[in-house]
This record gives sequence, C-alpha cells and structure tokens, in this order.
Amino acid sequence: MDREALRMYLSMAKFVMSAITVLVVTFLVVDGLEEREFAREDQRQLTRFRNEAIHERVEVRRRLAEFFSRATVREDSRERWQDYLTLLEQKQIRHAGELRLVAELKADLDRLIVSGAGEREVHEKRTRLANAEDTAKRLEVELSSITLSRPDVILAQ
Repeated sequence: MDREALRMYLSMAKFVMSAITVLVVTFLVVDGLEEREFAREDQRQLTRFRNEAIHERVEVRRRLAEFFSRATVREDSRERWQDYLTLLEQKQIRHAGELRLVAELKADLDRLIVSGAGEREVHEKRTRLANAEDTAKRLEVELSSITLSRPDVILAQ
C-alpha cells in the first residue's frame, strides 16, 4: 500500500469510528432521556392518583397504596407507598377491633338488662360501652384523616 492509499484508509477508519461513537453517544443520551421522561410520567400519574385518592374512602386508598407499593417504578416511591399501606392497615385493624368490642359490649348490656341485673352493673357496662364508642369514633376520624399528603407518611416527592 502506498502512502496515499494508507491515508485514505485511515481517514475512512476515523470517519467510521467517529460515526460509531456518535451513534453510541446518541443512543445513550436518548435512552437516558426516555428513562427520565418515563419516570416523570410515572410521577405525574402518581400525583394525579394521589390527588384523587385523598378524598376517597379508606378502602379505596388502601387498594391504591397496595397497587402503587408494587407497581411504582422508583424504589423510594414504592417504599413510601408501602409505609402508607402499612399505616392504613394498622389503623384499620385497630378500628375493627374497637368496633368488635363495641358490639360485644352492646350484646352484654342487652343481656344484663334482659336478665334484670343490678343498676350498678348496667351503669358500669354503659360507661364501658360509651368509652368504647368514643374510641371507635376517634379512630374512625383518625383513619379518614390519614391522607396521602401527610408529611409523616413521606409520600410527597
């Protein structure tokens, strides 16, 4: 090979290498931009659902949290949804327990009244029932006030 042919060959090789480099860099940049856009769209969807779910019943919020705790792309978002789901479930369990206690106390009070129990026993049972009902109402208010925007649940981005 003479020098001129070698120079042409090297020029062609440089051109091909430059083109390949540009293609690889372009691919990496476009891929990164697509990933960022996907994450942004995911965040927009989460925000939209979160805003709609704030005013929904607890069961709807629990189902949304359950879905997003598994389906969200970002790990930190999934963890925050899981934290919110756990908080809701704990409050629901406590509220359900208190409602069972109220039902049991009402049944006990009815049995006491029917059996002709003493006024003292009936009064004590009524007091316990009133306290349990107050607690159940308070827990219901707490449960309904747990929103997706509460900072202690750390759901906001």
